[in-house]
Amino acid sequence: IGIMGGLWICSFFPTKWKLSPDGSGKTIFEYGCVFPVVKIAGYGGTETELNTLFSALEEDFCLGAESGYSKQNMEEMATDALVVYGDSFRPFSMQRDIHVLYINDGVVSFSVSDELYQGPESSFSDIFFRVYDIGEKKLLRFEDLGDSLLEEVAAWYYVSDDVMKTISAENDWYLNEEGIVITGFDSVQTLPYSEIEGAIKDKYLPRLSEGDPSQ
Repeated sequence: IGIMGGLWICSFFPTKWKLSPDGSGKTIFEYGCVFPVVKIAGYGGTETELNTLFSALEEDFCLGAESGYSKQNMEEMATDALVVYGDSFRPFSMQRDIHVLYINDGVVSFSVSDELYQGPESSFSDIFFRVYDIGEKKLLRFEDLGDSLLEEVAAWYYVSDDVMKTISAENDWYLNEEGIVITGFDSVQTLPYSEIEGAIKDKYLPRLSEGDPSQ
C-alpha cells in the first residue's frame, strides 16, 4: 500500500496460475499479472474508471490481444514442449506488471511491462507507458498535452515531427514530477516543465489541490 500525491492510495494484488500435467506434478506453465487497485475518495467516478482500465489491461494480456499469445495458447505450447525437451524443460511463462509511476490531481502515469518465455529459443519482453487524464477520464496521446507541443519537443531534440508522432503512437513517453519523460530515444530523456511552459496545458503541470478535477 502506498500513498502518492497526498491524495491516492494504491494497492497491488498479483494473480498467478500454474499448470501441471496430470499425474506428474511438474509445473509447465506460469502466469502472473500484477496490477493496481486504486482507492480514491470522490473524484467523480475516477476510481471505477481506472480500476476498470487496469483490469482490462490484465484481461487483454491473458487473451493475447497485443502479443498474439494467449494464456490458453501458451499452456498448449508448454504441454507440447515438455514432450520435446524432457528433463531439460523449463516452464513457459507469461508475466505482466502494471505500476503507477506518478499521480497528481490532473493525471496518472503508469507503466506496463511484459515478459513471455516460450522455450530457450523464444522469449519476449516489452514495456510501454500510458497517461490518464483524471478530469476527462481518458488515456492521453502526446498531442493532447498541447496544440504545438509535439512540434516544440521535436525541435528541442532536433528530431522530425514524424519521430515524435511514432513515439506518441508507441506510448514511449509519460509525465512525472519533473517533466515529460521520453523513452523512445536511444537514451531516456526528461524535458523539464520549465522549458515547455505555455506549450503544455496548465492542467498537466504538477500541482496539488483539494478540488475535484472532473468538475
